[in-house]
Amino acid sequence: KSTLYRVLNDLKKIQILNEFSTPDNLTVVELILEEDSHHHHLFCSDCGEIIDIEMGDEFEETLSVEIKRIEKSFNFSIEDHRLELFGKCTELCQNCN
Repeated sequence: KSTLYRVLNDLKKIQILNEFSTPDNLTVVELILEEDSHHHHLFCSDCGEIIDIEMGDEFEETLSVEIKRIEKSFNFSIEDHRLELFGKCTELCQNCN
């Protein structure tokens, strides 16, 4: 078990895997593929679905400016950011039925 955690940590360090937690504190590991772009997540509190979403370029640029401001204000180096949106699927969700 400890070997697996070491391997996972090594893969995260070389940016092959990304790890995040769900609202239920479950750890999710996703493979980072070259063609994948930076993305965020939607979490459904009913079915547990996690949906990858991409924000618009204008939003990401505004967020980058804000991150730089925060770094300067707090003398802090921000290495990554995540945007997580929480809600519920619609009645059309196949996982919720």
